Amino acid sequence: MRQDRLESVLQSILPGGHMLVTLKQGAGVRKHANGRVFILWEDAEVRGVFGGPGVKVVDFRVPRSGVREGDVWLGYVVRKE
Repeated sequence: MRQDRLESVLQSILPGGHMLVTLKQGAGVRKHANGRVFILWEDAEVRGVFGGPGVKVVDFRVPRSGVREGDVWLGYVVRKE
């Protein structure tokens, strides 16, 4: 079910197009005190979706948050063939 959300995002990319996708790293769901809810992801799970036919990860980074110590993001630039 979680993967369905990422797959629907990929459907919105036009052929030859790129998209930047950033996801918070971890497992489960995290709710911050400000009310925001984050679904957490691991790289292998994301690549299982982004590794499908006609999709290529052209850049990947793992930056640490400049706002909350300990928060780590997964950043992907995805290209649709």
